Amino acid sequence: MTLSPQHQKLLAAVRNGVETTDSYLHQLTDYHGGPLQTEYVLTTDISRALLTSNYAVATEFLINRIQNHLYYRENGKVFPLGSRRFDVAALDAGGLPELVVEVKIGVSSLAKIRTDLSKILEFLECARSGFANRFLGLIVFQVHRGTTKYGRIKQVSSSVKRLERGLANDLADFAAAWPAYELSMEPLQGSDDRIYPDEVILEENDEQTLGRTCHATRYHAITIKKRITEAELEQDSSTSQYRAKKFQRSRQDGTGHIA
Repeated sequence: MTLSPQHQKLLAAVRNGVETTDSYLHQLTDYHGGPLQTEYVLTTDISRALLTSNYAVATEFLINRIQNHLYYRENGKVFPLGSRRFDVAALDAGGLPELVVEVKIGVSSLAKIRTDLSKILEFLECARSGFANRFLGLIVFQVHRGTTKYGRIKQVSSSVKRLERGLANDLADFAAAWPAYELSMEPLQGSDDRIYPDEVILEENDEQTLGRTCHATRYHAITIKKRITEAELEQDSSTSQYRAKKFQRSRQDGTGHIA
């Protein structure tokens, strides 16, 4: 998936939040972290990373806060607002979300995040196109594979990569039912990163003993955005040209105002 510079910046900030969580787990366990037991840590670190990147951030963002701005009923698809909320939202100057993030841990199949996928897509289905075209949805999730036996690093590596390939394939099947949107699974580390061998402990007498067994604890993001049609591109271009001309006139008459 090709992301705009603004979307790339948002994803980079989220990636920084994941790095913070990973570093915290390293410190917490003394050996390369492990699976999170709560989504709260990852949610908090992503929020802080977005704040550090100078975004306005809301956590537990209630969708009904913006219902008057975004939803229409022409196609009969009305988003069931109620108390629905997103874990994290980055807001524009008008208080509308340009990014929403859902966080999941312990993901071993697409079923664990299918509800979150549908929630973001249904939200976009009921948004005005001008908003939807600027919007990025993310599902940030953690996968983990481990063993109780020593010397199994190759098996653990193969297992976690097989899981990730399966998730990507299942996502492609899921996305086929939503042709108006682009969905992609983006790894938040290198191909062989966050796959850790058995722990080796150096004792005071310089002897080595084995500690924790090998494990893999890795992170990914599913990106969700609307496909922009040629007609919408032309409309956006026309709108930009109109606003540019209006800006020039405003400078000439000294008002500095663009309607």
